[in-house]
Amino acid sequence: MRIAFVHFPGRLSRLAEARAGAAPTEFLFGAVELERAGHEVSHHEVDPSAPTSRVARRLIDANAGRGHLPPHLQAAVLAGTRRLLPALGEADVVIATTTALASKLTVPSARFVVGWSSLAIAAALGLGATLLAAALPAWRAACTSTAAVIGGRGVEQPAHATRLVHIALAASLVAGSAAILLERWTRAASLGLVATFLLAFGAAFAARPLAEVLRSAWLRQRIASAGPTLRLAVAALGRSPRRTALTVATLGVGFAVVTWLWVVANSVEQSVIHVMPGIFRADLVVGSVRIAAGYVEAPLDEGVLRELEQVPGVALVVGEHSSDWHYANGPIAIHAVDRRFFLDPRFERWPLVGSAVPDVWRLMAAGEVAIVSTNLSHNLGMALGDFLDIETPSGPLRLRVGGMVDDFLSPRGTVLMSRELYVRHWHDTQITHALVRIAPDAEIGAVRAAIAAHVGARFSLRVLSVGELIDWFAAQVRRAFAAVFALAGMVLLVVGFGVADTIAAGVLERRREIAAMGALGARRGRLARMILVEASLIGVCGLVLALAVGLALGVLWVTMTFPDLVGWTLELHVPGLYFVVVSAAATAVCLVAALLPAYRSARIELGSALRYE
Repeated sequence: MRIAFVHFPGRLSRLAEARAGAAPTEFLFGAVELERAGHEVSHHEVDPSAPTSRVARRLIDANAGRGHLPPHLQAAVLAGTRRLLPALGEADVVIATTTALASKLTVPSARFVVGWSSLAIAAALGLGATLLAAALPAWRAACTSTAAVIGGRGVEQPAHATRLVHIALAASLVAGSAAILLERWTRAASLGLVATFLLAFGAAFAARPLAEVLRSAWLRQRIASAGPTLRLAVAALGRSPRRTALTVATLGVGFAVVTWLWVVANSVEQSVIHVMPGIFRADLVVGSVRIAAGYVEAPLDEGVLRELEQVPGVALVVGEHSSDWHYANGPIAIHAVDRRFFLDPRFERWPLVGSAVPDVWRLMAAGEVAIVSTNLSHNLGMALGDFLDIETPSGPLRLRVGGMVDDFLSPRGTVLMSRELYVRHWHDTQITHALVRIAPDAEIGAVRAAIAAHVGARFSLRVLSVGELIDWFAAQVRRAFAAVFALAGMVLLVVGFGVADTIAAGVLERRREIAAMGALGARRGRLARMILVEASLIGVCGLVLALAVGLALGVLWVTMTFPDLVGWTLELHVPGLYFVVVSAAATAVCLVAALLPAYRSARIELGSALRYE
């Protein structure tokens, strides 16, 4: 067969090194292997300035995230390429290669670009937020008489818009709930984003009712038997409800965002750890050391299976192959496993989600049914018993859905079938992994070393235990969400400044009051403890708000918005230890922020403070 490889601009071609075995051959899509199999392979470079090249680059870059070009775009690109390179007319198969990103790249290359429009929007948002924050105090000051301002120094003026705050809180919660219900009905991720914003917006308004609790008669009755330090701290915060509410909102919304992202990150990591052992039911997983795309290894010849069966200590070997395909106008993954995997009791069965058709494993081995991933069911509305009509190189393939499993091979969905069925319809005998079961009396380390010695060097194999494979996937998830820790640090910094400003302003306004307490016999240590208790109360109120809203957002994203937005379905895993860490960190930040105001309150010079007006 005559096969032509067409390299568009930017594609790295190291054919000489690849033929010599000194460089990976994945970027050539198996060109060297095709040559060794007896096919006539030719390579052609496309002029970067040619119109066809520019059109192809735009088409491929625009569709890189889909993992493949739609069939009609493939035809357009290849038709234009044949006109550009007449020599391709003699080829039986034309394969176009580019630098387009694969859909499974774990760390895609990026380019730092600063857009003036983005800077302008950011500046406008910052200035707009500042003006909006100052508008209400300015309006309130303009509406207050000069005499009232002078007479009420150090005391917040009565609030006339408390009812509006409660109305805004109720409106945001109702609108957020409506957005959640609509998202559940329509599966539109945009509604989840709207609900997220409305819940965060409502959290900011909820800080005021939470601060009002500090001045309520109910709380005064509960702390009536407490010491004077707590009662004075509660009274001081109750006299400044707006300032207290602003600090509580800053702490609550900030930590709610961190809690939300941490719940999502932990759910992704734990879902991967839970799913992978269910998919790779083996003692050892053997794959290529070369990478085809992102985290997916380059395919291997199925002859590796026969070689592995001859290794001492190996009891059973099956092959599995993963490939990208198209279905229902979008990309999916095909995951094919040897039929003996479903029949031999030495391999544990995949953990099915929900019910399955009777005798599902025998039907899978016979190629009569397929198992689909839960995210394919979620994204395409597939249910148990429905039929998949897949266009294959050998014609249409109709399979009944026999069950469902969790799988992360493709964000849009995965179809799992027997490899014999896959080979029959796709004419692809390669494997991605060999799943190895060792003999009962064998030691896994010895078998692993024997595989590396007998087969590994010849086929460039990597031999991992399932635990090591899971650790690698979990590490990739942790890397992806590493920015959450940076965000948490920034939130801690902002909260620290906010609490320090609130406490310092309160101390400045209450200099005469603090001095009077000192003159009446209050010790400096008690005055400092009163300031620290105020900071602790602010921290407790902020934490209650942060954990409630953050957990609600985490549940929303794990169960609905993340699957609708990205495609993968997750299990909810709430990190219990995280709540302890966040509580301790927030309390520590509030106390540290209050140390300087507490020190200053304890060092107030009584005479000058009593004369302070």
